[in-house]
Amino acid sequence: DTLFPTPQTRLGEISGLDLNGIEHRRTKVRTPRTNGFVERFNGTVLEEFFRVTMHEKFYESVDALQQDLDAWLRHYNTERPRLGYRNQGRSPSRPSTNSSG
Repeated sequence: DTLFPTPQTRLGEISGLDLNGIEHRRTKVRTPRTNGFVERFNGTVLEEFFRVTMHEKFYESVDALQQDLDAWLRHYNTERPRLGYRNQGRSPSRPSTNSSG
């Protein structure tokens, strides 16, 4: 578990992507047309976690930062409402009433 996990593994290791049957693909950096959801998430993490946290706290270790990032991600994934047109104010853990997802 690292701050920025990558799909690359050492010879003989199995990545989390492999274990979950997920194909890893790359897109051009900063291309919202092909990577909009990820670019938006990266901006949200920067604005709502890193810029706030780094002004409030000095981290003695990467593990301490990782713990706070993990806690923020749990909040992001379960409690934080989304304003996008697909979520209509719901958090990701709250099911959609739309039959298309």
